[in-house]
Amino acid sequence: MVLLESVVQLSRKYDCPPVWLLHVNHGLSIQSGRWQQRVIATAIRLGLPYRIIEVNIAQSDVDANGPEAAARTARYDAFARYLQPGQILLLAHHGDDQAETVLLRMFRGAGVAGLCGMPAQRKLANGQLCRPLLGFTRKQLHHWAVKEQLVWIEDPSNLESRFDRNFLRLQVMPLLRSRWPKLQQRLSATASLMRQQQDLIDEIAVSDYQSCQDGSTAILWVSNLLSLSLARRYNVLRFWLNQQNQLAPTQQQLITIDKQVLQASPAAQPQYRLGSLVLRRSVGKLYLLPDAQPQWLDVKPFQVSMARLQDCNIALGNYCLQRAMGGCRLRPKDWIQLSLRQGGERCQPHGRHHSQSLKKLLQEAGVPVWQRDCIPLLWVNDQLAMVGNLWTCKGFQAAAQEPSWSLQAINKLT
Repeated sequence: MVLLESVVQLSRKYDCPPVWLLHVNHGLSIQSGRWQQRVIATAIRLGLPYRIIEVNIAQSDVDANGPEAAARTARYDAFARYLQPGQILLLAHHGDDQAETVLLRMFRGAGVAGLCGMPAQRKLANGQLCRPLLGFTRKQLHHWAVKEQLVWIEDPSNLESRFDRNFLRLQVMPLLRSRWPKLQQRLSATASLMRQQQDLIDEIAVSDYQSCQDGSTAILWVSNLLSLSLARRYNVLRFWLNQQNQLAPTQQQLITIDKQVLQASPAAQPQYRLGSLVLRRSVGKLYLLPDAQPQWLDVKPFQVSMARLQDCNIALGNYCLQRAMGGCRLRPKDWIQLSLRQGGERCQPHGRHHSQSLKKLLQEAGVPVWQRDCIPLLWVNDQLAMVGNLWTCKGFQAAAQEPSWSLQAINKLT
């Protein structure tokens, strides 16, 4: 409420960009509905446009990471989806929050990146995230709120010591301050020093990261990672995940990723979940992907008429046939059907001397395992004619001047 009121006052005094009020409803408290209505009433009172985002937190996330971390992940995912290019998200974290964050991360075994605390500003999706109140204590903000006669809500769960941050705030911090009155300033100085060290470490990470990259920000070469020393390998993983707007992994998470994913046997297809994303290794590459199930196709065979062959596009469920140079030949009376791989299919790509199992061809092409069952197969008169946009089979390659077609995804599959 202090952040909101101060921003509104500044926007009225100066020529500021439009201010929006954004509220994320986690649905974790029985009072969340009442809080949401208070937010709406406040927005109306101040004459501000507002947006309410309701998030669903999976129980598996809570079980794996705890309720605080699960809620944070869901909240920042919502922020990232909402922010548009050029927009700035202001958050009200203050100096006490920063001190608690540094200590919590230290207790959880975070490295230098974690001990930097919360940055005052960083990129978030298409926009920027800023924390303008980090230089103020909670006591200062409370004094200003009382002076301005603000009305705010105290979350009852803030008094529950079963949560790590609350235990630290209620039990540990008062004791530490009694011994070191300038505790917050010291922790802030530590975070600033760690930020300087992290800048130096990042310079090394950028060089190593570039040597491991596969041309995509979401893919790294495993062999290149394993050629680095353990410290530099962990450094690259921290840097990479930070570039993808992920929380800094703990030391234990890095150890697990290294042993169970990077150093798994070549035949294995290991994976490791990180919040709403998942690390997968396949064909010598490490992928960071959304933890989502693939979208399946449901396409029935039909006969293509001469009139439809003259169209620019022929819709086939989640895919369409488009005119292309050097693609697949189709004739007016052909029956075409789209399906997914069932197992046992064979393919002789145009230009090869013999056929091979589709499984072997996909392995040789380096197609990740989780994508192989999502590649559409185009059948013409019950014969396999095209494998996605990877191959046109022998006998179906269009001649130089002959109309030809390619398969393009309408909804991209992961």
